[in-house]
Amino acid sequence: MQPRKPSHPGLILKEEFMVPLEIDERELAQILGVVETTIQQLVKEETKLGISLAGRLATCFETSIEFWMNLQHNLDIWEMMNDGSVQAAWKKIITAKNYVETRKGNERT
Repeated sequence: MQPRKPSHPGLILKEEFMVPLEIDERELAQILGVVETTIQQLVKEETKLGISLAGRLATCFETSIEFWMNLQHNLDIWEMMNDGSVQAAWKKIITAKNYVETRKGNERT
């Protein structure tokens, strides 16, 4: 488990691409062919990055779809691993091996 929460793809987009290139949200939306609110919500970290937008960003900034999707993937995993309700639910799950062994034991009796 990573100790520090990974950066949201919107933060990376803003700080590593938009700010250095002096491109605002409206301009980027135009370039990508999406509505401005799509970029605004991503930059404000109000939404997750989807595969379609990742493809557009990869093309625009000459990166890869994997670069963008890995940012989102790493964040999703961190959030899940640090969610108490998810962890509590997982503790209730038995392994398939134990399930089968228990089932076989019950069939013998």
